[in-house]
Order: sequence, then structure tokens, then C-alpha cells
Amino acid sequence: MWGVGFGHVSHIINLQVNNSWTKLCTSQSFMDNSCTTIPCQPFVHVYFILYLVSRLNLLRRAVESGWRIGDVSARSDDDLAELVADHERALTERAVVAGNTNRFKGSDRDYLHECLEAIDAMDISLMETLLTLAEMEQGLPEVLDNLVSPLLIEIGLQWEKGENTIGQEHMVSAALRHYLDSVRARGNVNGNGPTLLSTTPTGQNHELGALMTAATAATLGSKSKYMNPNTPATEIAWVARALNARAVALSIVYPVNDAVLYSELRHLTELLPADTYLLVGGSAAAAYKSVLQDAGPCVFLNNQKEARAFLASHRD
Repeated sequence: MWGVGFGHVSHIINLQVNNSWTKLCTSQSFMDNSCTTIPCQPFVHVYFILYLVSRLNLLRRAVESGWRIGDVSARSDDDLAELVADHERALTERAVVAGNTNRFKGSDRDYLHECLEAIDAMDISLMETLLTLAEMEQGLPEVLDNLVSPLLIEIGLQWEKGENTIGQEHMVSAALRHYLDSVRARGNVNGNGPTLLSTTPTGQNHELGALMTAATAATLGSKSKYMNPNTPATEIAWVARALNARAVALSIVYPVNDAVLYSELRHLTELLPADTYLLVGGSAAAAYKSVLQDAGPCVFLNNQKEARAFLASHRD
């Protein structure tokens, strides 16, 4: 799948473990599976062959899981086994979800209705299953546009009307955060495009919009990095410079007249490199245009469709 033959993997492993017998005999795997004294030479040969076969098998399974050989060849046996186990668990979970297809209908509206019913019943696991199933059937762009975004709007409206509790809102947010970050992590496995840094500025605790953009960027091949919400301008700028980020994505939701946020955003534009794009979205973003639009390359995004269009046009 990745253009890496078994012989190439074997060559890499031989380079790693054939430097000296000492490296093999002092490895953790050797010490865990043999006596504390150096065994006789024939046994060492046999053990080496068994160890090499086991190691090659782990590497093969890691490559088949989607990892590039250069990214995993230096990892320990325990790390490789954990990577392979995580991938196999994900495949099992998707198989279980696929087996439940007959429980759900295929339209966006049905998925939204099912998710809202699951939230009312406090069945967050069912909501997570619905998100995964919808992604499998419709693809991530449709899920973000037609399920996650309207779900966030509906939950916000229900909370404003007092129709759900703070606890429900927090549980839903946690589930969506977990889902979006898992999408970002999966996309980052093969990300080799420009770096996008996503976060929210000081005083902004609603992070799901920033996470949606981070997930979108990862699926388009960007190296998508995410910071926690409520991040000071100095920290955003420092990380952006350290990562040589092509763009910084900010989500601004509430309020529309925060003097501290005005100051933070102005400071951020002064600290960022002149060629770093600012991608700004959220329900309160337009209120801060005056402090952002004249400071450098700044793009205001109304939805994830616009985010995808910008990211796709700036891949190189």
C-alpha cells in the first residue's frame, strides 16, 4: 500500500539490530525473555532470528495500519504493539457500527433527530455511534456541515431556553470534542502539507468550532495542530512561530464587545509573522473585524465549507 516491500523493512531492521550483538543482548525484549547471563552462541542465533521475525511482523502490521515505515522503524516493540492494537480496536469498533446500519436511516435530518433523542436520553454512547456511522456513509464534510454544526446550534438554543441542563451540554461537548480530535488524529497520520494551528483566544472557552477546523485541515493533508481553548496571544504566537505555521485558526463565539479580547487580538497580530494567515470564525467573529482585517492576511470564515475551500487552495 505504501510502496514498501518486506525486503526493505528487513533491511531497515537489520541496520537497527545488527550494529552489535551487545545491542541485541541488552535490549529490553531480550532481558525479559532470557536468563541474565549471555547464552551460548547457537542460542543467541536462534533467539535473534525469532526476535527479528517478531519485530518484522510488528512493523508489517504497523505499515498496513497506515504508518510510514520511516515513522515507526525506530520505535520500541511495546510502542509498535500499542499502535497496532489501537488500529485493530478501531477496525472492530467500526465493524460493530456497520453492523447496526439497519437501525438508522440515511438522511442528514434523521441522523440529527436520532442524535437529539440520544442526548435527551443521556445516551452519549449512542450519539458517538451515530457520528461514526454518519461519517462512514456520508463522509466527513457532510457530517460537519449537516450534522455537527446544526447539532451545536440546536444544543445551544435548547440551553438558552432551559430545555437541557449544563450537565447535558458538557457531556455532549465532551463527546463531540473526542470525536473531532480523533478525526484530526487520523488525518494527521499522513499529513505532509502546511501547518495549521487551531485554538481560541483569551476568554473564549467554546472550542468546538476551532476543533472542527482542525479536523477539516487534517483530512485535507495539513499538519493540523490544536491548542487548548482560552490561550493568551503570546502563547499562540510563540507556538505558531515554533511550528512555522502557515495559518492560525481562531474561534470567537461570545461576547461581541470584550475589551480584553480586542487587546489580545491586536497583540496577536503584532506578534505573528507578517505572512501567517489568520482564519477567524464563530458567531462573534465579525465584531472584531476592525482590529484584525488591517493587520495582515486575515480571512473570516462563516462555515466549514469556506474553511475547506481556503485550505484546499493553500495546500502548497
